[in-house]
Amino acid sequence: MSVTTESLGNHVIEMVVTVEAERFSAAVQQAVRKLSPKTDIPGFRQEDENKPRKLVEAVVGTEALYDEAIQGILIGAYKEALQESGYEAAADPENLTILQAEDGKELIFKTKVAVKPDAILGQYKGLEVEKSAAAVTPEQVEEDLLQLQHRRANLFILKEGTVESDDKATIDFEGFVDGEALDGGKAANYELIIGSNSFIPGFEEQLTGAQIGQETEIQVQFPDDYHSEDWRGKKALFKIFVHQVMRKDLTPLDDEFATKFSDFATLDELRADLYAKRLQRTEQQVENACRNALVKKAVDNAAVEFPKAMVQKYTLQLFQQFGQSIRAQGMEPDDYLRVMNTTKEAIVEQMKPKAEQTVKTELVLRQIAKLENIVVSDADFDAEVQKLSEEYKQSPASILMTMGEGGQEEFRQGMRNDRVVALLETTAIVTTPAPAAPAPAATATTTD
Repeated sequence: MSVTTESLGNHVIEMVVTVEAERFSAAVQQAVRKLSPKTDIPGFRQEDENKPRKLVEAVVGTEALYDEAIQGILIGAYKEALQESGYEAAADPENLTILQAEDGKELIFKTKVAVKPDAILGQYKGLEVEKSAAAVTPEQVEEDLLQLQHRRANLFILKEGTVESDDKATIDFEGFVDGEALDGGKAANYELIIGSNSFIPGFEEQLTGAQIGQETEIQVQFPDDYHSEDWRGKKALFKIFVHQVMRKDLTPLDDEFATKFSDFATLDELRADLYAKRLQRTEQQVENACRNALVKKAVDNAAVEFPKAMVQKYTLQLFQQFGQSIRAQGMEPDDYLRVMNTTKEAIVEQMKPKAEQTVKTELVLRQIAKLENIVVSDADFDAEVQKLSEEYKQSPASILMTMGEGGQEEFRQGMRNDRVVALLETTAIVTTPAPAAPAPAATATTTD
């Protein structure tokens, strides 16, 4: 196989790939075997894979036969050509064109590929970062205890009464600005947890106290930085009807609660366990914050150009994650966009800065790995897959199938990045800020 490349600017190349005639002929024969069971030829069983090529070709057509052969060889040939050329793709290839496809001759195709540029590194060793001490307060432990209490609560339907904070209210609502209905500002049987801050400021707070089975009106003002420019800073009237309220039946926090909802006999033992778990999480957060600070400094010290296709790829991934999070809340993304009076394009535009930072970070870590000769061998990769296999009690083959080819590459890349970050840590200068001075003791006072 031979490869020629030409730079088209902006980190895009055109690649012309020539595949050996013998390899293409073998792909054609494989296509014949694959298409044979789909042909009905007198004298042969339908499922027979060894029907004569001329008969199969007469039924499916030469073009279909060549298309099947090309599909069978194209992806592998493209990846080999990319590796041979020394480039790494930043996104999927575009404008793939077959220049020659004929049995007995070479297969020739060309494509445009956005490729990852080399970052120009600044200082990445000996970086100075602060690492705060991990500490847990009694208030945080009580917060965790309250969260456990709310998670273990039973919900019951309130037949009458008023809406309170932490209730799940089923409501109809319609918004108006200057007497005109808001486009997308209407919904029926919408489930809203009061205090979740899902709506604009003031909406949920004013809904508190509303009577079940009655209509109420509230007035709010859209924030000046609201995502929809048409509504920014405007006052709105919302008409709301409360259909139903579900409220939590909280179990009192005592030793009986600890016995019922944990492996501990007393509430103090449960608190001690929550403290230990919170401390472990805090220590991990401190470590992560330190690593993130190191990576950010290394990235800020580097100069990187953004391939548009790579930014678009990461932005799309962020939007897909956004859609998954919306669905996890029981709502379709299209419905969310309509209720929030925004568009996919507006959300994507908001995500672009994060995507650009992700791209820059990836390219800097990639360049450090190249400079420091940090690689992930097949043996290293297989060892990590084996760990996942044991953790999830699935075969390595099943783990790899679940990952898919793209997921495997991302996993390998993540392993490489972890090793780069470990290098940054081993050379970093870590300081711990001095603890804050204790607050002065309160002076006791008495009153008559």
